[in-house]
Amino acid sequence: MFALSMLKANTDVCIAVGIIGAHYYIVPPITGFGLFAFGFLLSIIGSVVGLLAIFLTRRPERRAGRNRALVGTIICLAIAIPMIVTIARSSKYPAINDITTDFDNPPEFVFAQKLQHEPTRDMKYDKAMYADRQQAGPLAVERRGQGEDQPEHVSFGRVTLDHPENRNTNFNFGRFETRYRFAEEGAWPIDVALSGEANVGRLEHGRYQYGVEPRLILSKDFSKLNLTLNVAEELPVNRGAPSVQLASGARYDLTQLFRFGSELKYDVHERSGSVIPQLWFAFPHDVTFKVGFSAGFDRNRENFARFVIEAEF
Repeated sequence: MFALSMLKANTDVCIAVGIIGAHYYIVPPITGFGLFAFGFLLSIIGSVVGLLAIFLTRRPERRAGRNRALVGTIICLAIAIPMIVTIARSSKYPAINDITTDFDNPPEFVFAQKLQHEPTRDMKYDKAMYADRQQAGPLAVERRGQGEDQPEHVSFGRVTLDHPENRNTNFNFGRFETRYRFAEEGAWPIDVALSGEANVGRLEHGRYQYGVEPRLILSKDFSKLNLTLNVAEELPVNRGAPSVQLASGARYDLTQLFRFGSELKYDVHERSGSVIPQLWFAFPHDVTFKVGFSAGFDRNRENFARFVIEAEF
């Protein structure tokens, strides 16, 4: 467990220092990239060590270290998997020195030809070889980004406050989620995404429960109708037992301003669920207002109204 914790910590530090240091010119860009690459390597090693730790802690006598093994493995995989997928998908892109924005009249290297060590190497842009690949690569990505498709990788957070009757307003729940989609919307028969969530909830008597939640997300659009299925496993860090959570949702975009739909959630371990019909109002500047009512069923006897305001920055 100690080795996995050290790998996870070094991975986070190397990647954070590499990106932030290079961005704010604290370290040279090549140094920042080197730290980032080293952190990526550590994330792969940490993933392997973490999977081994999960296997070794399967027995009851070693169960105490299982939560730490799960958390360390998920964090390492959350760093390694998007990078591996990005590298694998970028193999179809042309090399950076064979990219141009003018296919018919590309700029030519003049002075570089005098410095090259291989006289047989042609420094001119080869349109026949690279133009089709480039149009299917970076330029296509740029054009897609100008449309309304969602980005392939997003991160967002949410904080919930609770105001019981005759009591003060208190912190109730907070979460931070990062999500990665493997292909453009509609490219596959079913859109597939993975996400990882870190959360904290306030229990009775002012105690807090911390957890992480890996999630598989499947969705499909039928014109204005969207159907989504989430399969997640809640992994408590400091208290409680792991639990599989299922959620499905439907949303219909009636107009650009107004949408309506419903969610169905069920916790397998607690045997509690809820149905949440809701309305969306999508305002300009990426501001959305949601209103819904949650009706519990099975062991969940709680009913409440929910109001949410979302804003993108």
